[in-house]
Amino acid sequence: VTMYDGETRLRGRAEVEANRTEHFRRHPDARNELVHLVEIDDRVVMHDRVWLTPGQEEAADIVEVFTFTGDEIVRIDVLQPSSLFASSPER
Repeated sequence: VTMYDGETRLRGRAEVEANRTEHFRRHPDARNELVHLVEIDDRVVMHDRVWLTPGQEEAADIVEVFTFTGDEIVRIDVLQPSSLFASSPER
């Protein structure tokens, strides 16, 4: 998983799975709304809106580009607000 600024945050399936497990532990009421999904060649671009808590009024927009080799994801590029996890140790 690479952030838009070029910082690699996670490497490999085990790190991604551990990160998602911890994310849902910290944010059990998180909600996502899919805005747009498009497949272009070997990539899938996903735009979604995220609310981390039930009382959060404004959603955060996140764009992820999943790159595939065959049926495996080999790269995920993420563009999200830098403040999304600013108050959370997950950042």
